[in-house]
Amino acid sequence: MRSHIILGDYELDRVSRVNIDASWQTLGDTASIEVPNIDGLDQKVKAGDEVVISLGYDDLLVEEFRGKVARLSASYPIRIECEDAMWDLKQTSITKTWKSTTLGDVLSELVPDALLRDVPSIELKPFRLDRITKYEALQVIKDQFGLAIYFVGPQLYAGLPYGIEGEPNVNLYHMQKNVASGNNLEYRRADDVRVKVEAISVRPDNSRLTFEAGDADGEQHTLHFFDLSMDELKQQAEEKLKLLKFDGYKGSFLAFGFPNTAHSSIVDLQDAKYPTRAGQYYVDRVVVMYGPSGYRREVHLGRRAGNSEQQP
Repeated sequence: MRSHIILGDYELDRVSRVNIDASWQTLGDTASIEVPNIDGLDQKVKAGDEVVISLGYDDLLVEEFRGKVARLSASYPIRIECEDAMWDLKQTSITKTWKSTTLGDVLSELVPDALLRDVPSIELKPFRLDRITKYEALQVIKDQFGLAIYFVGPQLYAGLPYGIEGEPNVNLYHMQKNVASGNNLEYRRADDVRVKVEAISVRPDNSRLTFEAGDADGEQHTLHFFDLSMDELKQQAEEKLKLLKFDGYKGSFLAFGFPNTAHSSIVDLQDAKYPTRAGQYYVDRVVVMYGPSGYRREVHLGRRAGNSEQQP
């Protein structure tokens, strides 16, 4: 196991622990670094310093996280809390009023070089951002319009989950070969999963449109949006239903550090004991753990991917 960490102008080749939590479901990835008692480190590293975390084995290191120092603990060992590029958006406030605009234009105003993919063509008449940070504005948009918003390296992505153009990376995991533990996985059939999605759109005159999908007696999931058409509302509800109801595994498994699977990629699960359960799944979340217990990756599964959705 090897690590290399850049903290501003300071570089570390040894750490006590690293934990990285990355998901398309949250607005921003986070990391924490525990380092041995190094004299003066708390004076050399400050909030806003660039952070690059690379982990690996022997001479092969891969970049696992890039962002900024958010805060340092006052106790020992020193704990350094980090955030991805969302940290910069927390430092910038915005106040602006549009008489008429679109959701895509607002996102481009907040982050000019953002990659917008499958963003609903929603007109906002009027729309106002009043003395809030760009991060808070993105959180409002994420909550109101059901978008996945996260950074891919230095570029912000906004759109439907798993919507990045092109084939995502596919990593192979075999339950009996390179999975450290699959105890948190449960195989479920779609017919056994009872889910109801209710999508509600509040219109400018405060009237409401409602669309329901799934099982009438299922576990309730309610989505709130602003000024979506019925077709757009249906799309959002059915997309959410796909995330919740499918034949396949639910939960997470613990893998080794490599391959360096990331959220929104695809994992191809193979199992010699249950070959009919083999299939590909999108990844919703990855937690990377590096320390005395080893270099591990907790992979949280999302819905089935591609043609595997049709497998038994």
